[in-house]
Amino acid sequence: LFEDLEAVLPDCPVTPQVLTIAAKSRNAAGHRPEAFDLLQEALQMQPDFLEALLFQATLEVEAGQVEAAEKTLSRAVEHHPLEFRVHHQLSQVLARLGDSPRATQHADEAKRLRDLRERFTELHARASIDVQSADLRYDLAMTAKQLGMTEMALNWLTQTLALDRQHADARIALNELREQALSGSNARSSVESSVERGQ
Repeated sequence: LFEDLEAVLPDCPVTPQVLTIAAKSRNAAGHRPEAFDLLQEALQMQPDFLEALLFQATLEVEAGQVEAAEKTLSRAVEHHPLEFRVHHQLSQVLARLGDSPRATQHADEAKRLRDLRERFTELHARASIDVQSADLRYDLAMTAKQLGMTEMALNWLTQTLALDRQHADARIALNELREQALSGSNARSSVESSVERGQ
């Protein structure tokens, strides 16, 4: 498989995704230093690229650089606080460093987020069958919101209200999400304007 990847990668555009795949390929071929270099290149292009951060931490642990892995994963948590894989991997690293309280904290958060994703998948499957349930779509929206999937939450809330215009909880949640989205958009516009003015 990795030999096949090595053959096609030179023809691919250089993106963080491609660089991370190339890093995994080079590591599998026994070239860890090259893998590290490719990951650094990926993270220079996109500092918050999740797959590169996770794989870099994996390589750091394998190389005995557990403290470095902790820093890499802490950085990943800052960018991806709702990704259960980050919390799970960080909990394992913290356990190796002897930091049991933080290891437990991140293990618990990983389980909470994984359970939410499993619930979302289950609800999504049920919604594809029960096409008339407003409450089911509301549950989907609220689960998506907890997972940080705002656009998807907005979509499911809209569907909820299309089925039941009197669904008060859905209407309140939809207004709150729209206000949050508008506030975030205004904040970004303010920052961009300040940068353009050189402030």
